Amino acid sequence: MIDAWPGIVLFCMPSRQEWGATACGVAAREAERQAAAASIKLIAVSAAEAGLSVGPNSAAPSFVWPQALRLFLQFHPVGEGSKRWRLSTKAYELTPPAPEQAGQAPKWHYVYDHFSVLDEGKEIRATEEAAPPLLELFFATMTKPRS
Repeated sequence: MIDAWPGIVLFCMPSRQEWGATACGVAAREAERQAAAASIKLIAVSAAEAGLSVGPNSAAPSFVWPQALRLFLQFHPVGEGSKRWRLSTKAYELTPPAPEQAGQAPKWHYVYDHFSVLDEGKEIRATEEAAPPLLELFFATMTKPRS
């Protein structure tokens, strides 16, 4: 399935906790490592740079930016008032309008969504443990041959 997109734009939304940025860095580095091992073009950017522009000023993507799959890593509470956190991997693509909807803007559609619950109070270590299998599942799913 991954061949449907020219590359992956990766961005992470950290929690507002003090560990958030560090945990995002851990997860993003793991995604970059796995993409490189699978020979998949991936560029990591900030959430603000992940939109439809031609790409960030800080990097020169080697693929058509608007058509790239977006891989969104997010840390968010398990529930209202919970002290436990999830690390979610969500992927979405920009889908052009159907012929009968000519003139309308393309829309973002999710193509993948999975998460892992992190151990309370051990969020960075839990991210180090959860990110590899969570991202392995993403890459295994997206690189599986279509039937």
